[in-house]
Amino acid sequence: MTKSAYLFALAALLTACGAPSPKNAPADLPADSIARLDTLPAQSDYASVSVPSGFAIATTPGGDRYLYDLSAHRATYALSPDEDIHYLVASSPQSAYFTLYTSAESFGFQQIVDQSGRRILTGPASYAGFGGSSVRASLGLEERVFDLGQTKPGTQVMTPAYPALVRQQSVQESKVMDVVAFDDEPSDRQNTVYLNLLYEVPAAATPAAYAMGTWVLDKVIEPLDLMDSLNYHPVVRTRDDYSIVRETLPRRFFAANDSVAAYSSFPVGIGVYLSLRWCEGDFYTYYRDMQSFTGGAHGYYTQNYFTYDMQAGCPLTASRLFRPEAMPEVRRLLLEKLAADRSQALNDTVTPAQLVEQYGDLVIDDTQPCPEGALSPVPALVPQGVVYAFQPYEYGSYAEGIIRAVLPYSEVKLLLRPEVVERLGL
Repeated sequence: MTKSAYLFALAALLTACGAPSPKNAPADLPADSIARLDTLPAQSDYASVSVPSGFAIATTPGGDRYLYDLSAHRATYALSPDEDIHYLVASSPQSAYFTLYTSAESFGFQQIVDQSGRRILTGPASYAGFGGSSVRASLGLEERVFDLGQTKPGTQVMTPAYPALVRQQSVQESKVMDVVAFDDEPSDRQNTVYLNLLYEVPAAATPAAYAMGTWVLDKVIEPLDLMDSLNYHPVVRTRDDYSIVRETLPRRFFAANDSVAAYSSFPVGIGVYLSLRWCEGDFYTYYRDMQSFTGGAHGYYTQNYFTYDMQAGCPLTASRLFRPEAMPEVRRLLLEKLAADRSQALNDTVTPAQLVEQYGDLVIDDTQPCPEGALSPVPALVPQGVVYAFQPYEYGSYAEGIIRAVLPYSEVKLLLRPEVVERLGL
């Protein structure tokens, strides 16, 4: 067997899924210059076997990487060190489209590129093939379908829902630093820490909007606080306060995960996207998508909805949303919804009592103490109803992802406080 034939036979067996994006023009890549070929799978999920896509990542002896068309036996474009392609998400006779991860541009957020490296879709969303060259982009409860063959390159997946009410703000920082070992001594490696924050604050200058803007900033910074094992909580009131975060980010990340400090040579960091998605009756509902990687087998992410009551000048809570005597009924409806969704997913009967036994109780009333092992989910208002979002590991496995339960307004109208019903026009 020739070296060329061996390499292409090897490509059919490998199923690794790593690669970055296009910075250089396509290059000829003779077979004898390929040290490794890792085939890219077509889109799959945890329940199915990966299917080879017909493309691979070709690595040269010098470490350069290319997206490689196995049928044409040629590289389509060169890849940058900080980029990774996950899988083929859609294809047509004219083009193939891939999900791209680019830590330097938007840490944690996927993009869609074609085989020549053109960015087709950008923005914080998850993508699923929808037949042919179409993909479905999901952002929380929102979904849009794009025909990639007809989509202009650089299209933003989800634009601000209420651009007249908000100002977009962003902070992007990266820092190269020595990796610290367990004994607090620098190792012989360096790492790059990325911070990418994209959020929307109220455009108005009223006292209520200022209070809401402070709350929005707190929600942006909250994931950093959660990952800080040194219990350092910066006070965020203006964008200038992010200088504190930028200066302490490497310390915070490496303190949060000693395995990263000791062993990792991967880029680590966090991306936070927070956008106003619904506004009704002076209730402002934001969606937050947080993506992070601090080592381990995979990264971590959360997707939450938060509602701010502009009239009251404070975040919406269950006690401000529901009548006090309605809390047990809200809990019952929520558990029944979660059990029904789980039963459908597993094609087996799951009862509310089984959920509580396996994952812990739900405390709906925020005025009551939350026992150890229980969850106290925060409600939010969306067009479909009252939504509760549960993060990975909270009420399911990591593979099950974000679990959302929506209680339609038709089911909870009588449980809401009368003033909320009036403001929402129900």
